Amino acid sequence: MAQQRHGRILIVDDLPQWREELTEILQAEHYLVDSAATIDAAFQKLQDTFFHLLILDLRMNSSDISNFEGVAMLKILSQYSLNDALQIVILSAHGTFDHVHEAFHDHKVADFLPKDRFSPDKLLTCVREALKKINLELEIHWEPLEAEEQVLSHIDIQRERIRPGTQRYQQVREELADLLCRLFGTANSVLVRPLAPGFSGTGVMLVQPFNPYGGARVVVTKFGATQKIEKENTNFNTYVLPFIGGGRNTMVQSVRYTPLLGGIIYSLLGTANERLEDFGTFYQKSDSEAIQQVLDNLFFDTCKSWYANLGRQQLCDLTENYNQTFGEVSRPLEETLDGLIVPHPKQRFSLRALDDERTFTDPLPAATRPFRRSTYISTTHGDLNQHNILIDEEHRTWLIDFCSTGQGHYLRDLAMLDSVVRFQLLTSRAASLEERLHMEEALCRITRFTQLAQAEATFRTENAALRKAYLTVIHIRRMVRHLDRLSNDDMSEYFIALLHNALRTLTFSTLSPQQRQHALLCASLLLDNIDGHK
Repeated sequence: MAQQRHGRILIVDDLPQWREELTEILQAEHYLVDSAATIDAAFQKLQDTFFHLLILDLRMNSSDISNFEGVAMLKILSQYSLNDALQIVILSAHGTFDHVHEAFHDHKVADFLPKDRFSPDKLLTCVREALKKINLELEIHWEPLEAEEQVLSHIDIQRERIRPGTQRYQQVREELADLLCRLFGTANSVLVRPLAPGFSGTGVMLVQPFNPYGGARVVVTKFGATQKIEKENTNFNTYVLPFIGGGRNTMVQSVRYTPLLGGIIYSLLGTANERLEDFGTFYQKSDSEAIQQVLDNLFFDTCKSWYANLGRQQLCDLTENYNQTFGEVSRPLEETLDGLIVPHPKQRFSLRALDDERTFTDPLPAATRPFRRSTYISTTHGDLNQHNILIDEEHRTWLIDFCSTGQGHYLRDLAMLDSVVRFQLLTSRAASLEERLHMEEALCRITRFTQLAQAEATFRTENAALRKAYLTVIHIRRMVRHLDRLSNDDMSEYFIALLHNALRTLTFSTLSPQQRQHALLCASLLLDNIDGHK
């Protein structure tokens, strides 16, 4: 919605006459102004609200010529990346020009005002220039109207989910609008539509900017805690950008920050149209043939450069590698699925939801057990869930969300998507636990890649959703064979990757008990298979 916004300015000066004069001049121009007499008071105000501009006196004790607390404040702002969110203007008295030079050189200072040559016109010119990059007149339109609340409901700040009705929620809401003003600096208005969020505590939106000449291309915009966006941008520049060539690619178009939030615009180069949906939405409405075409485009086109640069074969503890990515599953089985299992001696269990009294191996000890293999470590996306794969109407694919991208087991992405299909896209109502167990037993009987050629005929079911999941997984495992550089017909290395993904799924509190029990049964069968149990 259209909203009148004003530049927010914080004045930090120990002398009350300077604070009062600057405040009076700026308020007359409709800026929102606050002031602080000490560095500590200034930091408290920066924690309580957000500002666009900081006017800072370098010498915070005018009677002490050796006092340059303002420089110390600049260093702290840099440490917390706040100098990326704040425009900074220095107030300089006579004799402080060496420190002004240091401020410009090291701390992203926008301008300085000599106190001995101060004038209101110079102040206002300086402020207007510093705020020029923030498009405060931007009109923001959410579609649907409740979309803003939808994207905010998934945001984590300092590892805590923000809650409606709290001061932090209101601050993040205001900063999100301000972040859009920074990201879309030349637009008159933007139309914002939410995309389904992933699991990283961030929000993802489709944004179409409009200018006097019409609508521009839709772009994907992600926002979240500053540290997460900084990491994502670093990962993109390190692991994605070097592999980008011509044709279809995801490119970072812009990155901006407010005190709490960071935002990144992804431009999807080569998209045939602006109607994009994530893989989860596409999967539910599509047949197996269309899904397989999308998977081929994803791994043999979008991600092909990663798999073409695997490097040297090396000895790797896959458990250590996956625990570095996912974190360890540390809770006992009884706590992980409280009330759903029946413990048995010798690390066995049964499930109350199954009609028979069959017992299964407890797979949780395998979460810390070394599995050493001669394998490849390569660049992987790292969080290849259904929300981070975007698809256009021609079934072309793009990746977003590179927060977990980096070096890892080269089968990590395939194993993760394999697990997503079975444990998440096969919804809780789509198949019973008995049907899921039947499918997992059929999959675990396929222990060699050459057996996949006849796999479609070995599993029979009248359940269409279960059949689609099975065929999709078989196709993914055929792609594993295509990408497998070890020329090994044995699937045990891939089973280890699947085991760790299944164990990780046990910690997903957003999944239904049935989906998590499915993951538990899968992990148990995989472990028996890896260990050669009958």
